[in-house]
Amino acid sequence: MRFWHAFVVVCTFCIAALTVNVVAATPQTVVALLPMTGLHAKAGQEIRKGLSQTLKHARLVVIDRNHFDSLESAWQAVLQESPSLVVGPLIQADVQWLSKQSLIPFPVITLNQVETSHPQLWQLSVSPEMLAYQMTNVLEDQGVERVLLLLHPSLQTDRLWKAFVEKSSIEIVDAITFDGLKHIPNATEALLHSYSGRQRIAHIKRILPELTVAYPWLRQDADAVLVVSPLAEALDVSYLVDYLWGQDLGLYWLDSGQASVAEFVSSTVNWGRMRTILPGYLVSAMQRETNDSADMNFFRALGKDAGRLSMFRLTASKGVFPQEGIQGDMGNFTIDVQQRIVVTLKNVWLGDGLVEIIE
Repeated sequence: MRFWHAFVVVCTFCIAALTVNVVAATPQTVVALLPMTGLHAKAGQEIRKGLSQTLKHARLVVIDRNHFDSLESAWQAVLQESPSLVVGPLIQADVQWLSKQSLIPFPVITLNQVETSHPQLWQLSVSPEMLAYQMTNVLEDQGVERVLLLLHPSLQTDRLWKAFVEKSSIEIVDAITFDGLKHIPNATEALLHSYSGRQRIAHIKRILPELTVAYPWLRQDADAVLVVSPLAEALDVSYLVDYLWGQDLGLYWLDSGQASVAEFVSSTVNWGRMRTILPGYLVSAMQRETNDSADMNFFRALGKDAGRLSMFRLTASKGVFPQEGIQGDMGNFTIDVQQRIVVTLKNVWLGDGLVEIIE
């Protein structure tokens, strides 16, 4: 009897231990509440691809926000999955509704930000305006006080330069819009007042064997040119500014286009001396001069980083954000007192075919 009693006790212990291990090995469920159809379907699909690449030890369930008339209905579908964590929603109005709920039973990493905060929400947003805000800091750190704006007309350009003006104390001395590559020379010359300078230079060259005088006819009322345009236009402007002015005038660029990683990599050798702000995945690809990230894009990188943040929040002790931040595909992520996640993108110098990160 003692033998059988001991055998039963041992078996019971083994079964209990096995049960504990099975429970421990069960992956946690992460629900992604994303627009998989409709206007923002492409963004939602790319975010899902990114999430699936970094959520290695979690079960990912995707719920299409646009299958429901309201976020309240979609949220009921989320609750039925009993998730450990939720990623989304993406649309700001949905984040606003969620932030006003008194009871949220699990942590949420939203993909947009609102003024209202909630203890369960980490609000992540990587918007185009962030480029402009960081460019403001870069220019002020460089001592730039007055800039000339050269703008390629588009909705994205409007968002960027208006965000720059909103956050910056830098004076906008002049602004000129150009419509396409063929108008860049005229717009650049008009902005720099160099159209009269060429005639003067030609005249002086006929008089002097070597051109040894300064160019007082070029405008002296600005410290830098800020170009807001797609990639191809920026490359042309970079060359022209150096040709018309030389290297005494600061030159900065905000990307308002949608060029692929491959286009950025292949263009590296053609850069002049522009400085810009770029997401980390682009900078890495350009430094390696390889297209192995050719299928990467803004929303997929956002999804990958949301997945990294999700795994950290699920596994870290008390979910305390590390003081040094978390490095992701977009940049370095930190968190403020209202639990808004801030990403610092790369400040880079693009010159002579080199891509140098400026700390």
